[in-house]
Amino acid sequence: MLHLLPQPGSAACDELIGLMESLSPAAQGMILERGEENGAGYLVTDKIVDFRNLRDWLVKAAVALPVSPVPAEPAPPEPPAPAPASFADASSLASRARILASLPLLRAVPMQILVELANLAVLRELEPEESLFAAGVPPGRVFIVTRGRVEARRAEPVVSGVFVAGSIVGGALCLGDSEAAWSARALGRSQVLSFSVEDLLDHLEEHQDGVRAMMAAFALERERLCEELATRLGELVLQ
Repeated sequence: MLHLLPQPGSAACDELIGLMESLSPAAQGMILERGEENGAGYLVTDKIVDFRNLRDWLVKAAVALPVSPVPAEPAPPEPPAPAPASFADASSLASRARILASLPLLRAVPMQILVELANLAVLRELEPEESLFAAGVPPGRVFIVTRGRVEARRAEPVVSGVFVAGSIVGGALCLGDSEAAWSARALGRSQVLSFSVEDLLDHLEEHQDGVRAMMAAFALERERLCEELATRLGELVLQ
């Protein structure tokens, strides 16, 4: 039986072609010939009984004729947990703004402010064991690791932590070390991106939502540190 297809490119023609491509191998075996003549497509099938047109047959054949089951492939093994990033690209203004936007401390800060801070930020290369800042002198800056690892430490009580690419050295404590009790040094060749605390507060002056979110992150970080100190000392008295 000969069937002429609708005008090429029309919705009706595309629908028929889609139905033909979804047929099972058994149903496709009933299509004897498929071609084009004078710009019009045609189809030759076995005799179609009890169907008014080609579309009706294709719809019925697509759902009614049995399809050989395809064995399910075994599920792939779970990928291993990603290792901490060792490098955060800070080569452009846009990449620096993206780094700032990824930080929990700054997540609610408007992007325009982050772009302005990124424009003010300074990149610094650190040699192994080089001091980033020393205890006794407030650093006055927010340092974000973009390559390598940086250790922050305080002597009394003894607490230390290692910060990798994409994290703030000292976490939210960078804004609250009024006693300047912390120091930081590079563990191997490292790189940090930094801007002053003064610039941060100046830019946030008109954006209360960003300030509240930053203070909430600061409080959570302080609580976590207090719990760590309590665990180590057995008792912690805050003054």
